[in-house]
Amino acid sequence: APERAGRATGRDGADDPFEFLNSTAARRRGGAEQPDYLAPPPSGPAVVAKWGLLSLLALLVLAGQYAVFHFQELARTPQWRPYYAQACEALGCTLPLRSDPEALRGANLVVRSHPDYRNALMVDALLFNEAAWPQPFPVLELTFQDLDGDTVATRRFQPAEYLRGELAGARAMPVATPVHIGLEIVDPGARAVNYNLRLLAADRPDPRLGAAP
Repeated sequence: APERAGRATGRDGADDPFEFLNSTAARRRGGAEQPDYLAPPPSGPAVVAKWGLLSLLALLVLAGQYAVFHFQELARTPQWRPYYAQACEALGCTLPLRSDPEALRGANLVVRSHPDYRNALMVDALLFNEAAWPQPFPVLELTFQDLDGDTVATRRFQPAEYLRGELAGARAMPVATPVHIGLEIVDPGARAVNYNLRLLAADRPDPRLGAAP
């Protein structure tokens, strides 16, 4: 009788040295068979609490990213500004100025020939901030039109282009204080018989029209 029953033997009756290859092939052929036991996925209150906490952290991270990326916009809104103020007090940041384009007004717009240069005009106007708080200086849009109302020329001026003297480099437009501005521009030609000035908030496209008298 053979010494080890159940062992594969070669043609000469000796142990088959390649038995492990046959066993591997057999396992591969039976790979589709289901194992006798599969551990169930973990469950229970602890697992639910863990995934709930991870979901909450993910939502907080997304909310924080949104708050940072939209800082300039959200920090100006009345409902969110107090929260940003508390955050900036703790982090040392600076809140952007509140902006209300509806509280910007232009008056006494005058366009006349330049006294020193040919084919040039002088533009004078008064700007008013009727809000209860200082706000950024507006972008000025000066438009010339012909008798039919068609636009002949238009130009926008950033605050740095029209602030002069003591207001040069100023960041905030004072409250209830008229600000005189003077501009020198190229004459758009004889067709330009009408003109108007729009005051545009620097952070929004909302205009405030200040028509020529």
